[in-house]
Amino acid sequence: MSKEKEKLNRKKKIKARVYERDGRRCLVCGRIDHLTIDHIVPLSLWKNNSHRNMQVMCGQCNAEKGVKVISYRTDEGALSTINKYLKLKSRDDNNV
Repeated sequence: MSKEKEKLNRKKKIKARVYERDGRRCLVCGRIDHLTIDHIVPLSLWKNNSHRNMQVMCGQCNAEKGVKVISYRTDEGALSTINKYLKLKSRDDNNV
């Protein structure tokens, strides 16, 4: 299998894991259609594609969230992801 196909398969597995973990529904409004994967800390702020930085949202709720750092998950993984990002951001801000 080519590296490109392996990468695509890995992405599909991560997305499937996120949908399963979050109950295949929008964590904000509960919709079960028009679902998307949202990055808790947007990729524009932090290049982290870990399942810990993802949550399921419908397209409308995702658009309303925009590029804000917001987790609608209540598990430790989401909180530790935000804390890690904030520590890195603080370190970077102090080095400027």
